[in-house]
Amino acid sequence: MKNPRLITSPSELLIAIPFLLGFTPANSLIVVSIKGQTVDLTMRSDFPPQEKYLEVADELLAQLGSHKAEEILVVAYLPAELDFNSDFLQQLFGDLNKSIAVRDFVVVSAERWRSLSCVDDECCPILGRELPEISTSLLAAEEVAAGNLMPLQSEEELIASIASTASPWDEGFTEAIDQHWEYLQALGQKECSKAGVVSLLKLISEFTANSYVKDRQSVVEVFAALFDIQVRDFAIGAHGKQLLITHWNMWRWLLRMAPEKSVPAVSSIFAILSYERGDGALAHRALDRALANDSQYSLALLLRRTFSAGWPPEAFCKMREELHPKISEEILGAA
Repeated sequence: MKNPRLITSPSELLIAIPFLLGFTPANSLIVVSIKGQTVDLTMRSDFPPQEKYLEVADELLAQLGSHKAEEILVVAYLPAELDFNSDFLQQLFGDLNKSIAVRDFVVVSAERWRSLSCVDDECCPILGRELPEISTSLLAAEEVAAGNLMPLQSEEELIASIASTASPWDEGFTEAIDQHWEYLQALGQKECSKAGVVSLLKLISEFTANSYVKDRQSVVEVFAALFDIQVRDFAIGAHGKQLLITHWNMWRWLLRMAPEKSVPAVSSIFAILSYERGDGALAHRALDRALANDSQYSLALLLRRTFSAGWPPEAFCKMREELHPKISEEILGAA
């Protein structure tokens, strides 16, 4: 959802979440932060194992603490061993509500849902209601009309969407990247970084306009440029808030075709964008891919520690806003 709006009912919430995440979740806890009567942030985590139930509220509140949410919506997509009446859910609802206003707490089990905030059995029967149909909803029609894709069916499909796939430019592609990197290095550090950023901005412009890039050489130049840490750091902050989804799609597209040596940088950038979108689970899986290629890749290791510590997603926004102009000036010179 590029323009998150007010969610007015549990049914609308259940339709909105797959659009907010990009997939239909399962075995998940979803927290939607509300500011100014609109959706501000969506966080997803794997449903906790039983031995961690008592820690869940504290962890969620810690993540929300610096975010200054006015209200939250919570949706629990239950594993098979739990049901609507599980004591853990009531305890979590109560613990959260002591510290922050919980507008609604919806539980999903076996294709049915029930609101724990509702005490009217006619409105919210004990056995729950059938999940709303996403494809025929008004919200889905609005999203598609705005040019957004329908959500994928599962997190597994979303993870598969960042797995390696055959590039249309496989033949000689890696060799071309290596050759261009040699060319960039021969320019000297300052000109190398500047040329790399120019190539990246060109690729961003074409992808933003067309949602893909036709020119093989443009992609070759960007993969080569990302070996330069300054260019990689510029890439981290190159999106503004309005272009977050566009850049997220672009880096996912690049990640799928990235040769092995390019995966750590591309996957780390994609992990940051995923975390900033509120999907910590996908961010961690992107880091899994980065570290599988290079177990000592410093940015991925730093991000792993940061994400695991519950650093709030908006901290990345602040970091980008503070650092990106400095990095841009260092590479490109004062505007």
